[in-house]
Amino acid sequence: LRRGNKRKAGYMRKRRKLRHALRKSCQNRRDRARKAVKYVEKAIIETKRLYMRRLEESDFDALCRTLCDNETMYAYEGAFDKQETREWLDRQLARYERWGFGLRAVLLKDTDTFVGQCGLTMQPWKDSAYNNSAARRTSACHGT
Repeated sequence: LRRGNKRKAGYMRKRRKLRHALRKSCQNRRDRARKAVKYVEKAIIETKRLYMRRLEESDFDALCRTLCDNETMYAYEGAFDKQETREWLDRQLARYERWGFGLRAVLLKDTDTFVGQCGLTMQPWKDSAYNNSAARRTSACHGT
């Protein structure tokens, strides 16, 4: 019996160490993710001609010129109206709050003219069961 108890105690020590290492690994990933989100929130991405920044309420009129144009919005099966554009902008602003990232305004450096938007966004994917499984695993590791 003693020999069995010693083996069990050794097994339990290894298991505790492994759990501790896993918890610490998840904590490190969470910290890195938070730092990355803070950087992305502050970062203004630039090229020689353009720069990108967070969308703002003041971009509404410029967005209307883009999103309400049939030629520009052919891939979306038609242009938005002003109400849909307002809802679209509100969703983008909410994504900054919820996820720390979202689409960004693209502007010409020389004239500070709004020319469009691009960036990262969450999109639904075909297999919702797969998404839910991955989301649960990610959430468990990141503590959300």
